[in-house]
Amino acid sequence: MTCIEKAKPIWLLMLVGIFTGNFLLYQTSFGLTIMPEETQYVVLGSLLDLVILAPLFTMLYLNKFTLKTTIALSALGCVLLRFLIPSSLLEPFETITWIGILAEGSIVLLELLLIVAFVRYMPKITAGVKQSPLPVVFSFSQAVDRYVRTIPLSKWSVPNR
Repeated sequence: MTCIEKAKPIWLLMLVGIFTGNFLLYQTSFGLTIMPEETQYVVLGSLLDLVILAPLFTMLYLNKFTLKTTIALSALGCVLLRFLIPSSLLEPFETITWIGILAEGSIVLLELLLIVAFVRYMPKITAGVKQSPLPVVFSFSQAVDRYVRTIPLSKWSVPNR
């Protein structure tokens, strides 16, 4: 058992602490009364919490470290900022939240494009598998190489073996 797996409850506790603290600070009357006059630094701290630390603790908790997960969780943090922090306090950092929303939309669009490519080429692949004299395991791989590898999008998303 690695150090990351042993500390799993700590990562979850830190994640719950980030969300609870930010919710109590911006969505309750108590949080608004303890807010200092210069709120820009508090909002910056929340921005760092939700865009950097929350994705980091989530990846540590899930023990899944990929670039896609990092980008998706950071973008999700930016979207969560828009809902959590009042717009009057978030005005100086509005561009950052829009960048997060744009990144999340781009990821969804890319995934939809991959699904469309899958649906479009699956009939050719299944026909190639049925026509091949090889066993299904080998003929499927051969059919995928024949039909899908020529698509530039699949070359970017599917690593060559």
